[in-house]
Amino acid sequence: MTVVKPVKSPSLGQKRRAARLAAVQALYAMELGGHDAAHATAMALAGGRGEAAAPAAADRELCADLVRGTAARQADLDAALAPCLGGRSLARLEILLRCILRAATWELIARPDIDAPLSIAEYVAVADVFFTGREPQLVNAILDQVARTARRDPGLLTGAGEPALPPRETPASAPEPALAAEEPD
Repeated sequence: MTVVKPVKSPSLGQKRRAARLAAVQALYAMELGGHDAAHATAMALAGGRGEAAAPAAADRELCADLVRGTAARQADLDAALAPCLGGRSLARLEILLRCILRAATWELIARPDIDAPLSIAEYVAVADVFFTGREPQLVNAILDQVARTARRDPGLLTGAGEPALPPRETPASAPEPALAAEEPD
């Protein structure tokens, strides 16, 4: 008798990890091939790299947000990254490493719904997929600095004529839920 185990659907974390990987691939395709954000995102979601990035498992909304936001605010992200590079030039970093750092910086600043330490760990895992050297450690160090800077300066990505992105809320600084006023008896 053969026992068939039910197939588990991917968890939210697995979907988000696949989305981050696909987003980095899309940004890389944009850098190398000159594709627009929509086309590069569709390509990355159609053919992920490795088992962890099965396109069907990716959080498509997160992937699209990461690619669109990173592409739209690239100059601002580069400016936010520059002081965190420890004297390195962003332009001299490998293209794939720049894509990882830009996407992660966008997520750290623009996605308060995702915990900063989790975002950093996930992008270190993305770097592990592509690099075997010290690059994942470099990603960790730079993103830690970006997260600290973003915490001190909530308007980090204020662009010309554009509103600042909302500050990242941490559990300690999250507002208390409003309580309904009680009516007198």
